[in-house]
Amino acid sequence: MQLDLTTISVVSAFCAAICGVLLVLARCHYPETKYIWWWVAANVAFVMASLLLARCHDNSLLHPISFVMMTFHPALIWASTRMNGAHLVTSLVIFAGPALVALAAFASPEGRMQLSGTAHAFVGSAYLFATAYSMVFHPAQPKVPARWPLAGLCVLHALALVFSLPVLSFLSEAPSTVRAAAEMLQFEALLFVLGSTIFVTAAMRERREAWQRAKAETDELTGILNRRGFLDRAERTLKRCRKDGTPCAVALFDLDYFKEINDTYGHAIGDNALKAFIKTAQRSMRANDLFGRVGGEEFAALFPGADAPAALSLADRVRQSWVRVGREIDGRDVNSTMSGGVVALRDDQSLEELLALADQGLYRAKKAGRNRIELAANDKPAPPTSQTCLA
Repeated sequence: MQLDLTTISVVSAFCAAICGVLLVLARCHYPETKYIWWWVAANVAFVMASLLLARCHDNSLLHPISFVMMTFHPALIWASTRMNGAHLVTSLVIFAGPALVALAAFASPEGRMQLSGTAHAFVGSAYLFATAYSMVFHPAQPKVPARWPLAGLCVLHALALVFSLPVLSFLSEAPSTVRAAAEMLQFEALLFVLGSTIFVTAAMRERREAWQRAKAETDELTGILNRRGFLDRAERTLKRCRKDGTPCAVALFDLDYFKEINDTYGHAIGDNALKAFIKTAQRSMRANDLFGRVGGEEFAALFPGADAPAALSLADRVRQSWVRVGREIDGRDVNSTMSGGVVALRDDQSLEELLALADQGLYRAKKAGRNRIELAANDKPAPPTSQTCLA
């Protein structure tokens, strides 16, 4: 059986409708993905365009109308991608492309099919290239693996539209060639709809899994890494440091007399003191340092590239900053200080051993009067292994 444009268009409309239903069901399963409604709307536009195309005859008025509706398909996909990255989407940008296609169609009644098709190819490919760029390169987009094949499909679909431009120029000389090309383009668009539905659904699932992992590794009160998250990332960083032969150090921090702050000023002040300490510590550390809350008022830090003296200096920078900030919390003179213990990595030491040694240093700092940083005993004789930038 030979598949003509009418048959392919009807099949495309049916498949796109099924894909739209699947996306609606996926949206119900992942209620946080509100942006999917835009992708569903894109499928609706594709269904309408395909049905119009199936009813078209040579130079029919339905041709430019179908091109206008077909342009809404990539426009709404672009809007969905923007919404996924928490960007504002203006109606002007969505309707500008289809409006341009409509203007091209009615600019010359004799050549409206060619003009509207050319405008659709230009505008549709622009939407798709912008969508692919946003998926891959925009920092606000979720970094899920499925974005790569999805962006690839957008690029391929855009290239198919671009390659249709030379074909449209032969409309008057070889209409049969144009019709064959239209059948191929419609079939390619069908493959895009099917493939994009698969990878959009996969991206929804991967985004949910990433959110669940982040939630499991994040401290609910402070928003930084919890014990599980810190240990997991610190272990990976330690392995990398061992492999590269670079120094690394671990520090434990504890707010002095924190229970008394809670008992005297209330837990709200205590919680705000924890948050203030976290901001202070993060400002005092380097961008590549790991930092997490591993206990009630106990925090851990990992300093990649830092030997014992450098780590001691980094930890004391945190302490000095907190002495200034911790004097007053929410207008209360709490005069909070902190103590810490630091240990540098040795080849035969695990993360658990490093934390235990850092805890010994923390205990010595508490015993020596608090508001100080102590180096673990086995690191005192160790000479510096590298020059470390503390900036």
